[in-house]
Amino acid sequence: EIPKRDWSSDVCSSDLFLAGETEGRACYLAFQQAGIAGFEVGYLLVRRDGVRVAVAPYFVTRYRANTTLPAGVLKKLFAWLAFDIACVGHPVTDFGAIDGEVSAEVLAAVNAFLFGRAGVVAYKDFGADLPLAGFAREPNLPVARLALATDFYARLPRARRREFHERKRRARALRIEECTDFPHAHAARIHALYLETRARGEMQFEMLTRQYFERMARPGRYVLYWEGEHLIGFALSVCKGHVMLAKYLGMDYVRARRYGLYFFMMLSHIDICLREG
Repeated sequence: EIPKRDWSSDVCSSDLFLAGETEGRACYLAFQQAGIAGFEVGYLLVRRDGVRVAVAPYFVTRYRANTTLPAGVLKKLFAWLAFDIACVGHPVTDFGAIDGEVSAEVLAAVNAFLFGRAGVVAYKDFGADLPLAGFAREPNLPVARLALATDFYARLPRARRREFHERKRRARALRIEECTDFPHAHAARIHALYLETRARGEMQFEMLTRQYFERMARPGRYVLYWEGEHLIGFALSVCKGHVMLAKYLGMDYVRARRYGLYFFMMLSHIDICLREG
């Protein structure tokens, strides 16, 4: 076990840790340094005959049984039930990943350690091809994926193109600002917009800090949406290679509604991807 504060070259050599993932070392490090309550984050080094063969990120947290239930009677009924869970993966990445060998032997070693930490072990956001025995698969939240060709708009049905054009026209009074670094002058407002959006969701898992959004500027990119002098929305995405992963957004719902801001944000993402390939 490597303590959570020891991000040494023995765990990941520079940026080589999960280098092939859209959410790589910088994303893991941003969460680790942001002072987010309720999560113990660590990394398991798996060695065979003294040679490192894998690094498995993991976290331990107190999981509320009603987390994924929709608002209603059942969510209230199970509000009291919580238990410790140890997960391979990461609290906020969209896809689980292990750096190195993913074999039944490696996972058995990982499981032996994690079952010593919690009564329940899970592999968060991994695919169906893991060589695991005795585990059950459970559905997770969907991830929408859009493949974009350069003629994306031209290939859309005329009615859909007209709808998208109308969505953009509705939001034409807004000013879009793309940031190459974290906009420190607006840090408090960005976090407040995130909290407003989080409060409207039926499911809450993590509570991200202002420091997290500041540290995500290196692997991420910010787009700000302004109504005059009022910042009414932001979007944080992670771009790597030919992939943009839309991570977080926040909105002033009173001001955003008149512009259809959420839909407009999605169209902005498409336009940025088309522009940058």
